[in-house]
Amino acid sequence: MVYRFDQFEVDDREFRLSEDGTPVQLEPKALRLLVYLIENRNRLVRKQELLDKVWPDAMVTENALTRAIGLLRKALNEDSRVPRYLETIPTAGYRFIANVTTENGASTAGPIPREAPVSASAQPAPRPSKSWMLAAAVLLVGVAAAGAFLYFHHSRRVL
Repeated sequence: MVYRFDQFEVDDREFRLSEDGTPVQLEPKALRLLVYLIENRNRLVRKQELLDKVWPDAMVTENALTRAIGLLRKALNEDSRVPRYLETIPTAGYRFIANVTTENGASTAGPIPREAPVSASAQPAPRPSKSWMLAAAVLLVGVAAAGAFLYFHHSRRVL
C-alpha cells in the first residue's frame, strides 16, 4: 500500500519513505514503526503494542521505541512540541495524526475523534516488558542455585 501525507509518501511494498519524490534514509525498524502507526492512524497505539509489533523477536526496552520515534521525527522534519504527524501521549503511546491518502485515492479526513481520557485507575495494568521478565527469570535461577548450594553444603557438614 502507498500512503501519502503532505509532501511524504510511504510505500510499504517497496519499503520506502520519500519526500517530494526523493528517498529519505531511515532505519528499517523506524520505517516499520511508521507504517504500523499509519495503518493504525488516529488511534492511540500503546507502547507495548508497538514493541510487540515492531520488535517481535527481540528483547528491547522503551529506549528503542523512543529512539525510533526520534528518527521518524527527524526524517519528517517534525518538532515534538508542535506535532503534525506523530502525537505523543505521555506514558501511554503514540498516535499518527496527519491526513493520509492511499494509492486508491481514499482519504482519511482530519483526526477522528479521540478516545476519551482514561483515568489512571481505569487503565489496564501494563504488561511486564520482556527485559523485566528476563531479569526475573535470571533472579529466580540465581536464588534456586544459591538454595541448592546451601542445602548441599549444609548436608555435607552434618555427615
